[in-house]
Amino acid sequence: MKKSLTIDMGNSSAKLAVYAGDVLIDRQRVGKVTCDLLASIVAQHGIEQAILSSVTKTDGHIDDFLHSHLRRYLRLSHSTPLPIGVKYATPHTLGSDRVATAVGAWFLNPGAASLVVDAGTAATIDVVDSEGNFLGGNIVAGIGTRLKALNHYTSALPLVEAEGDTPAWGYDTVTALRSGAVLGLAAEVEATVARVKEQLHVDEVTVFVTGGDGALLARHMTLAARVENDLLSNGLYRILRYNEGN
Repeated sequence: MKKSLTIDMGNSSAKLAVYAGDVLIDRQRVGKVTCDLLASIVAQHGIEQAILSSVTKTDGHIDDFLHSHLRRYLRLSHSTPLPIGVKYATPHTLGSDRVATAVGAWFLNPGAASLVVDAGTAATIDVVDSEGNFLGGNIVAGIGTRLKALNHYTSALPLVEAEGDTPAWGYDTVTALRSGAVLGLAAEVEATVARVKEQLHVDEVTVFVTGGDGALLARHMTLAARVENDLLSNGLYRILRYNEGN
């Protein structure tokens, strides 16, 4: 059975996932991807092919290692053939992580409209229509980024953890900051769902939530949301499979 590796290099960490056929069999999150780490994974699992998505600049040694040690290596870019359409005015500026999560959502929800929320350092709120087209979306500050910014740019507000009591409105400074950040992002997502229904003339929109704060965000939304922690990895794998004949 063919073994595949997906590598998602985000702003603050990287996530690696191993697939045996279509089944996810191993995953890990690390602070930095190194050639030594990749060599260990390749040897342990007998990896034959890999795909890498990065929102930051990466060491060229990583590309060199994967090219030289694997039968196939694909670095996701705006020119990579995709199993979905992309109706974005500037595809060369579109983050590969956003593309991958959109692909992951489409394979979980084919033939229906989806809203894909990746709640990380930055939170992206993207739209996939019922025909499998990435239409675009919004980029906003993530929950942790909001809390850190309020602490950094003010003289009196403390740095607050995202987890904790989150009432409908704060009863002290700590809960006021936390509720503002968490419920504020939840409200943005919910408002976008309403706009998508109106603009696309659909009655239902499936909301997928992923990213480091995805589960936290979903708990505080008034709309039902599917938490899919491996949405990006699954999307990368589907893109890799789609390009196997190329």
